Amino acid sequence: MDRSRTHALVLLTGLILMGVCIRDTLQVVDFLAFCGRAQHIWELWVDPHYPPYYPLMLKAVHGLIGEARLSGILISMACGLWLLHTSNQLTTKGALALLCSSPFVIWSGTAGTDLPAAALSIGAILLAQQNPRWAGIVAGLAFGFRYTALAALPSVLWMSKDKRQTALWLVLVSAPIWLPPLWFGLPTFDMSSNERGTFTEVFGPNLQHGLMVIARSPFVWLGFMAFAFTPQSKMNRALILAAITHFVGCSLYFTNPRLMLPILLAIPICMNQIKGNHIYIAALLFGIGAQQFLSPRHLSHAPPTTVIDTLSDSEDCFVSNTPWAYQRLKDGWYKPGNALQDLGHPLDKTSILDGLKHQECSKLVLDLNYPFPKCMGDSHEAVLSAGQWRIYGL
Repeated sequence: MDRSRTHALVLLTGLILMGVCIRDTLQVVDFLAFCGRAQHIWELWVDPHYPPYYPLMLKAVHGLIGEARLSGILISMACGLWLLHTSNQLTTKGALALLCSSPFVIWSGTAGTDLPAAALSIGAILLAQQNPRWAGIVAGLAFGFRYTALAALPSVLWMSKDKRQTALWLVLVSAPIWLPPLWFGLPTFDMSSNERGTFTEVFGPNLQHGLMVIARSPFVWLGFMAFAFTPQSKMNRALILAAITHFVGCSLYFTNPRLMLPILLAIPICMNQIKGNHIYIAALLFGIGAQQFLSPRHLSHAPPTTVIDTLSDSEDCFVSNTPWAYQRLKDGWYKPGNALQDLGHPLDKTSILDGLKHQECSKLVLDLNYPFPKCMGDSHEAVLSAGQWRIYGL
């Protein structure tokens, strides 16, 4: 099979696998906040937790297709396919390893910033040696999706054959992120709300938890074995450097499977040095990854569609004890409910009813897996019960 047909087959397979992983419910609760910010992006441009490029792109794609979650999925799929294309241009073996890595295909079918930021930051490393300008542009875009993408910057600059040009374009592309806060005296980046204690209290446990997340992927261990036992290119060393930098940086605050995604994408590409026929490598990888790919994965805490449909029948506001409950609005955006804890303390029947009336909300949504006021079940009958979910009409 010639090179162009192999390339097309890899991309088509990637597209199909990403499509298989699309779910009919929300998978990342942060996406609800992105929807709200995207609708008012010019007023909410500066945010200390997330940079503005993702909600800006979400707003643009939503303007074309009119549905928020599908817009987010298309952004993730486009970035995933771009990374697959970029890695395949350099190494088909690395692209095959990436293609068979379940974290890659699962998150490529998920609305959120995780896959786009990871794919762009890893892709910038792959581009740096041959195209320093585009490496800087892509690294700047990655930073515009998630601040954590900065962890790839040392590897991008190390790989670049024209570091000055790469740095210049990175600064230019990212200027809309850091210039407004400097001008208006606002915080650009502030993760203090995510701190769980002092450095000595959180760093060790976070490292341990991150290692446990990474260890679940057989492709990471295969990638490390390939790195350890085969002659390595500068690109592979840059990928490993980015993985370590990201891992250590995240461990300053917290670690979870989503934050480990750049590592789960970078290390499989290091399998490009394995000798042998491509088809046998692909078969080996898919066999190892099949159980992980087909097993229950990426579990969402979003309510079932019956709950979402009931909340979406009217666009009246509601109150919930979980951030996962949301409405699909007629214009295609998603809207979360108001927080139950904001109604005041103690949360008895009187304070809840008064709070709902004050906020002009007509429904109370409870997830019984979260703390909830048991007084509601004593005095009101749920208008809908679905699993652990209850909706009370008030």
